[in-house]
Amino acid sequence: MRRHARKIEKIRQPFFPGYLFIKLDIARERWRCVNSTFGVIRIVMQNEHPTPAPPGVIETMMTACDSEGILRWRAELSLGQKVRVIDGPLMELVGELDQMTDTDRVRVLLDIMGGKTRVVLPRDYLAPVES
Repeated sequence: MRRHARKIEKIRQPFFPGYLFIKLDIARERWRCVNSTFGVIRIVMQNEHPTPAPPGVIETMMTACDSEGILRWRAELSLGQKVRVIDGPLMELVGELDQMTDTDRVRVLLDIMGGKTRVVLPRDYLAPVES
């Protein structure tokens, strides 16, 4: 979500801006020429060799993508945790996670008009409040 000039809009942003993940066999393929590719600053290296992503990380991210290839990353939430509504008409309100269901819906206790109000929202509408 981006706020600008009193408008709130949803924008797509890279999850890892400036990074390109490639699959290669460094024993069989020429990889040093990647550094001279337009737009590439440098390969992430460790001891004179490209550093691979930890096993399973790329695969996990790929399975979390929707049909358009957009990563739908979901932060871990736990009951009683302070959460912020990040989408919908109640956006920016803060409350406490009260109940989670298997249907991707959650119940949140929101501070509305001086009292606690129970509201059921889609799970994707919430993000943990940073301490």
